[in-house]
Order: sequence, then structure tokens, then C-alpha cells
Amino acid sequence: MGHVEGEGRQELGADVRLHGDVTIKAEVTVARDDVAYMLIDALEGGSNYWYVIDLSKSKCIDGLCISEAPFHGGYLSIDDSNNDEQEASIKPVIVDEGRCIAGLQLMADRYPRHFADFIAGNGDADTADVFLQCVVLGEVVYG
Repeated sequence: MGHVEGEGRQELGADVRLHGDVTIKAEVTVARDDVAYMLIDALEGGSNYWYVIDLSKSKCIDGLCISEAPFHGGYLSIDDSNNDEQEASIKPVIVDEGRCIAGLQLMADRYPRHFADFIAGNGDADTADVFLQCVVLGEVVYG
């Protein structure tokens, strides 16, 4: 219904310009597997320049990779002590499935280009890094 034809339709004149943008909020259904895969991408390469997982404070699930734990009732304790300053700027954060979902929403709200890449299946290490920073840090701090 975005296009109106026929009588009564008016064209914008050459000298008419519409100013400003409109914001559309859309609800998107995302497969849990896709979120889990993005976490794996972040932990295996996209973010490994800034994060550290403290396994002694994490709840891992036997038989699963550590990156799968948050989606099977476990969690990871992550901080940013692998950054250039070599000192954590945050207290360790418990990353579970809920925190991953909240981070994905934050990514959609604040970093829509990266979120669009994720939704389109065009995500890469940068996309995964933005995701993990949203999950752990609440914003993009590194990179």
C-alpha cells in the first residue's frame, strides 16, 4: 500500500523537498541458534583482543563448547582485561542467554548497520565484536 495510483495521486513538484527522517521500529524474530553462532564468532576471533573469560566463575555445561553454555542454562564470566591497558575497566559480567538477547536488542537500537548485517546473514568478525561489546560493555568501546 506504499504506492497510490490513479486519480487523486499528486507528484511532488521539483522544488518540493521533504526534510527529516522517519524512524520505523520493527519486530524481528531471530533464531536462538543464530545468536549463539554470533557469540561463537565473537569468542573465537571477533573480540579476542579485549575480553577474558574467567572459567572459575563461569558455569559451563559438560560436553558443550564454552560459547554454547549461555544457551543451555550456563553462563560465562567475562571482563575486558585483555584490552590495551591490560587492566579490566569493568567488573566481570555474567553472560547468560538473557544478557545475550538484551545485547542483541541494544545492537539493533544503537548499531543498526551491524544488526542489519546480522539479520541479512552478512555478519562478520566486526559484527560479532559489536554484539559482544553490547552484551558485556553496553556499548562499543573497542575497535
